[in-house]
Parts: sequence; structure tokens; C-alpha cells
Amino acid sequence: MGFVIAMTDTTSTDLVQVIRELEKVTSVDISSYSDLERVNTARGQVILGHLKKMDVDSLPIQFSFDIYPDLVGYGQNIIVPARGFGVIVSCHYDVKQGSYGANDNGSGVAVALDLIRRLKEQPTQNIGVTYLFFDGEEKSSAPIKMGGLRGSSDYLKKLNVDDVLGFYNLDMIGSGDRLYAWCSQRYQRGLALQSLVDAASDLGVQLKISDDRAFGISDHVTFQDRLADNALTISAADAELASAYSDAFGKGKWDVGFLVDNTGIYQRWHTSNDTVEYITPSILRAASDVVFNAIHKIDRQVRDQLG
Repeated sequence: MGFVIAMTDTTSTDLVQVIRELEKVTSVDISSYSDLERVNTARGQVILGHLKKMDVDSLPIQFSFDIYPDLVGYGQNIIVPARGFGVIVSCHYDVKQGSYGANDNGSGVAVALDLIRRLKEQPTQNIGVTYLFFDGEEKSSAPIKMGGLRGSSDYLKKLNVDDVLGFYNLDMIGSGDRLYAWCSQRYQRGLALQSLVDAASDLGVQLKISDDRAFGISDHVTFQDRLADNALTISAADAELASAYSDAFGKGKWDVGFLVDNTGIYQRWHTSNDTVEYITPSILRAASDVVFNAIHKIDRQVRDQLG
């Protein structure tokens, strides 16, 4: 077994409570862009409140985009910057209209905040870790027509990522008993992916590596041209969803409709049933442990390379 830094001392209540707070400020009664913007702003305030409580400096960066020719929308990325090169941990905090956004993506927010706390207590010595909470990941449907990945695209336009060793995006990581790492179809086991695989193996956490067809529209995709397969999304699945993934890949009928028809997780996805009731606390803790240890593995490898 490899060297394991630590298991999280975070309780189930701690992680689930973050998701509960996000759900509490999220209305599913949305009929206009301004309604959706208010919901996402409120969710961002929950994140800022937790960062302040941990005495962690953050940098909210607003961005704009066109909704209609005569209507401009606004979003806000929340950045916890690092000094020097290293790793990015990201998640999106916005919701699809009509969803409470517990698994998609309150779960990613909860794990990211837990990683901030843990890496503040047990910091890396040779690399920095930047945390990105993206707004505008979700596409919106009528009556609000907007494309997705707006926050991550804006970040990439403004800031340099050439010195990033790994990009771990956390999305839909709160329901199930196993983890998935989603990479492009041309992936090789670069530093970020191999460190994640080794960490999961050390901890006895089931991790499946797969290609992008299910998570090809999550925020890691924005960074793949620059970071290749050191940019990946980590999600969770249960046995039912894992079987559906396998069936879809094997029979060549990959589409979201197939997952919605055959799995509970996707039947709740983007609906008012995406609530904290269906969150699996143990997979949140496992995800935090795996990513935490993967980051420390990267840190030790950089130390060894520096001599």
C-alpha cells in the first residue's frame, strides 16, 4: 500500500450540512433570468460565508455574457488563489432552473470546501493549490436560453494555466458508492490521473477511469486543450448507474436520455428531486480522502524531482 496522509475527520453532518445550506437558498420557482441569477448569487454567498469562517481569502470575479441581443447576463466565479504552480480543484455552484442542486452540484462544493480546510491544516510543501468555484456551468432551457461552461471559459481567457500540473473538477460526486474519473478519449496516465488512481488504490476506494462521453460538458473540458489529460472530472455512481454506463458504452447507445430512463441518479438530475435526501455521505468523505491524498502525492513527486 502507498503512503496515505490522512483520512478526513469531517463528519457526515459537516459535509451534508453544506449541501443542505445550498439547497435552503435554492428556489425551483424560476421563470426569468433574474430569478436564476438571484438563486446562484445566494448559493455563492453560502460559499463565501464558509470561506470567511475558515479565514480563507477569496477573490470573487464577475463576468458577463449575452443572453439575448438586448439582455446581458452576469455571473461570478469565486477563486481561492495559490502562490506558484500546482494543482487546481474546481466545481460549479450554479444550478439548472427547476433543480435544488444537491448532487449537481452542491456535492462538489461540499467536497471542495472540505479540501480547503484539510489542506490548510496539512498543507503541501512544494506546490500550491488553487480552488475555483464556477458560476454558469449549466445550460439553461426556455424561457432562459444560455450555453454552459461560461464561468470556466471566462477564467481561462483571463488567467494563465500553463504551470498547472493537474485539474480536478468535482461534479455530481454525492450519490453512490464508487468514483469515476472522466478524461478525454486520448488519455494517457499523466501525473494528475495516476496520482488519483494510486490514492484510490491506497484507500481501497473503487475508481473507474472512463472517457468523456458522460461528462463531456463539465468544466474540465474547457481546460483540456491547454492541460490535455491532466484535466479531468471526478463524479460518483452507484451500481445501477455503473451498469448503465457499461451498457451504454458496450452497445454504442450513449445519450443522457438512456441514463435518465435507466438510473435513479439521472432521473433526479436537473429536477426538483435533486435533494439532500439522496446524498450518500460516505462517498463525499471518500472523494475528499482520494483527492486530498492525490494532491499530496503530486506534492511529493515534485519534491523528489526538485531534489
